[in-house]
Amino acid sequence: MRNLEKGKEIHDLAVQQSIDSDILVTTPLMTMYAKCGDLEKAKNLFMELQGRDVVAWSAAIAVFAQFGYPREALSTYAKENMVAKPSLSFSNPCRQVF
Repeated sequence: MRNLEKGKEIHDLAVQQSIDSDILVTTPLMTMYAKCGDLEKAKNLFMELQGRDVVAWSAAIAVFAQFGYPREALSTYAKENMVAKPSLSFSNPCRQVF
């Protein structure tokens, strides 16, 4: 639990500095909460995160899969595929080049 307390301190500092909505701050916090056993907090951070990128989506999927929530991992993966931008697909840039 000592690590969770340290993680909460870091999270509080991020809130105080108004950087808690930064994806580069939130994604590691989400992973930290999950590793410390607070999966609900990790999930809430992910759900509140604006502008999720592939790293955030991957972290959320990994968190659910590693901590015994395979259905949640699959559901998150399906949601990622529904919101992914077509411009991020592999075939789209190839069509533009050739």
